[in-house]
Amino acid sequence: GDKLDDTAKNYIDYAVKGTMKMKNLVFDLLEYSRLNTSIKEKEIVDLNEVMKEVMEKYKAISENQQAVINPGNLPQVNASKKQMLQLMGHLLDNALKFCSDKKPEINISSRLDNDYWVICVTDNGIGIDSAFFEKIFIVFRRLYSDETRYRGTGIGLALCKKIAELHGGDTWVESETGKGSSFYVKLPAIIE
Repeated sequence: GDKLDDTAKNYIDYAVKGTMKMKNLVFDLLEYSRLNTSIKEKEIVDLNEVMKEVMEKYKAISENQQAVINPGNLPQVNASKKQMLQLMGHLLDNALKFCSDKKPEINISSRLDNDYWVICVTDNGIGIDSAFFEKIFIVFRRLYSDETRYRGTGIGLALCKKIAELHGGDTWVESETGKGSSFYVKLPAIIE
């Protein structure tokens, strides 16, 4: 290393960063492609337990940002637990990633709407222009090219949408630039 000049070090750094970006992209594509067109391993999943696991996974990031996360009281759903972990993980990751200069505050809530649970993840982040509400759920559609601040491959929200649809539900967003976002996931309620 001490025999390389600054130009060579920059090239090596560029190659290493490119390799890491490609690795993340391949991993995310693999995760997306593994979603089946039907879910065979459904079970009763307590979304409160899912959120505990997700919050533990993102504990270091949330503590570093001094984020306040209010998980609320969430329902049980008939679903794939693995996919619920992925879905809620991507939503929490986005809320932490696209924060503003304020301390992140993330509220997770649910409400029953006819025969569906509507889960809402609300943040006080940078928000999204309404022109992009549909586009952000398409694979590889990134709104920000600044990799240093907004890491990711542009697959997370597409994955969330696909998971919700595989479970007979849907996803959407409500947001205003500079005023945060609310991401909604609609999942069938357990009817007894």
